[in-house]
Amino acid sequence: MYKLSLINLITFLLMVITLLVAYNEINAADKKLEMIWNFDEGEGNVAKEANKTGNDGEFTGAGKDKIKWVEGIAEKALEFSGKVGGGQWVEVPHSDDMDIRDAITMEAWVYPTEIDGEKRTIITKAAYYLQIEHTSQVATYFYEVVPPGYHLSNGKVNENEWSHVAVTYNGKEIKFYINGKEDSKVIKAKGQIKSQASWGVHLGGERDGCCPRYFQGAIDEIKISNYAKTRDEILKSMKDAASVSPQAKLSLVWGAIKRIKY
Repeated sequence: MYKLSLINLITFLLMVITLLVAYNEINAADKKLEMIWNFDEGEGNVAKEANKTGNDGEFTGAGKDKIKWVEGIAEKALEFSGKVGGGQWVEVPHSDDMDIRDAITMEAWVYPTEIDGEKRTIITKAAYYLQIEHTSQVATYFYEVVPPGYHLSNGKVNENEWSHVAVTYNGKEIKFYINGKEDSKVIKAKGQIKSQASWGVHLGGERDGCCPRYFQGAIDEIKISNYAKTRDEILKSMKDAASVSPQAKLSLVWGAIKRIKY
């Protein structure tokens, strides 16, 4: 009788533990996370992640000494020279936070000074990409998501002008946003994004010896979220940065916002 009760107790405890583990895994998968690099340090060679996740980035690449702190859309930003052979980027080492598979939002304020030749990388992890194509269209790629390959927005960004760009994937659709306005190009898609622990997140360019896809110009307020933001959430994100912009740039930023049709 005693042995039977002990076996039942052990079985019960194992069931409870199994249920708790499953519950925690579900909660972890459902937990919304946003990583932000606002580049407001203004000095040094480290870009802090603003939500205190510990995902800080360090200037990397043969041309890392040429990365400059400049005035941004909101306080400071980083300026990349984008030269082939002197590649430069901010490298954020891989962590579980970057292991994003089911849904994602990538966004940033960008001020490209030259768009030509190759793709201009804003964000890459060799699993998910946010870039500007040589045609000035916003480009994205999600590995192992169907249909495969680079997808391009219909809208374009301009050189020597601040623009807010974003892309979302919710497991069903890939959408682009330029200055808060949803792009007319919507791609029906499905599948999980492939994750590679061997790569961290690169901001502003790809690794040397691979692809001359380096951003040329300034980047500010990079955000990566593990969920697909709505249009209203992206517009709020855009406005939040604009609300602390230096007065000299407010007219340009709010002009872009006012042109958005609600």
